[in-house]
This record gives sequence, C-alpha cells and structure tokens, in this order.
Amino acid sequence: MKRICPTCFTELPEEANYCPTCGKCMREVEEYTIQYTGAAPQTKAVSIKDCAVSIGDFEEKRRRGDEMTDRALITLLAIAVLLTAIGQMSIVTKMERLWVRQQQLQQQLETMRKRLGGDMPGGKRRNG
Repeated sequence: MKRICPTCFTELPEEANYCPTCGKCMREVEEYTIQYTGAAPQTKAVSIKDCAVSIGDFEEKRRRGDEMTDRALITLLAIAVLLTAIGQMSIVTKMERLWVRQQQLQQQLETMRKRLGGDMPGGKRRNG
C-alpha cells in the first residue's frame, strides 16, 4: 500500500515518520485531557494517528468491500428468515384459534337448533 504526504504529495517509504521532502510529521499522537474536581488536568496519549494518505490496491479494497457486503447480506437474510418464521408462527396460531372458535360456534348452533325444534335452517320454529 502506498503512502503519500498530504502536504507535498511525495510518495513516502512504508514506515516513514516524516516526509523526506517537506519534513511534515506523518505520525501524530492523539491525546485527551481529563480534569477531576480539585485536581490538576491530566493528559494521556490515546493512539498514534498516521497522517499520510494511504493509496492501496483498488482490487484488494473492492474485494474486502465485497466480503463485507456479502456478510451484511447474509446477516440481513438470516434476520428476514427469522422474522418471517416468527410471523408465520403467529399467523398459524391465529388460524388455529379461529378454527377452534368456529368449531365452538358450530356446536353452539347445533345445540340451539335442537332446542328450537329440529333441523330447521336458521333455527326458526314452524308455525302451525
């Protein structure tokens, strides 16, 4: 992977800490300061930032990007399948409840028809 100085655009050796042309430092220490109540501020180094512009092999970056995209798609597909299965289970459960309720209502209707006088449609009695 190539590294280029962001100031003068000179190509840098792989582990260069300074640009050989303009002298700009390529490694900067990232710090943060903490100050507790009643105490003096304390500065701590967090990491070292590479200031050089990295220019890598486009094909390698694209391949890594494709791998990440494939992983993301597989994850999304697995989530979709899981949510679909949960949704279908919910629908099946609702259908079973409706079927049981329909059976109960049919039994109640048959009982009412018998009480009202036979197999008349709608449970109406005969006049006369």
